Amino acid sequence: MEKEARLRDTPIYSLLMNILSYYECPSDCHAYCCKIQKIEMDMKDLKALRNVSKTKTEGLDSILNNGVRYYKLNYPCTFLSEVDTCDAYKHRPTICRIYPFNNNSETGMFTIDPCKMGVNIVTDILEYTTKILNQPIPPNASNKLNETYEIFYSTIKEDSKIEFFAFTFDHLKMFGEYLASK
Repeated sequence: MEKEARLRDTPIYSLLMNILSYYECPSDCHAYCCKIQKIEMDMKDLKALRNVSKTKTEGLDSILNNGVRYYKLNYPCTFLSEVDTCDAYKHRPTICRIYPFNNNSETGMFTIDPCKMGVNIVTDILEYTTKILNQPIPPNASNKLNETYEIFYSTIKEDSKIEFFAFTFDHLKMFGEYLASK
């Protein structure tokens, strides 16, 4: 039996949306997120997109994961316009709303894709970790972030493995509280 699980109904979603409220995609972003990853969504997200276009949501692959059915839009996203904007922005799936964050269910960590906004977020988290928490970060973290950013944009059309920065829910929660206190 399939069960209904909504990321949007969890503290994780609220936390990520809070952090993202302090950032925005730069104007020269070019919507790489819509061009490089499959977009998984639950039935409620799919229904919202079908209100925008039934034809663009026909024939989607579906998977059953832990009793929850997910539907996949392949890349590039069918809702990506010719000018790299989302034709369904107000109705976009949850996974699009929390980008560049990704939940790694195997590790319980949250990775951040190294797009331009993601690099800004990671840079701020690393600065927060060293200056506010007084915790060390790997000495080559900045170089690794720049290297990951370069790989991300140079392999945008390839299916390559990129090493992402990952953070725990608790670390992101403290970072979100820090952002709110500024």
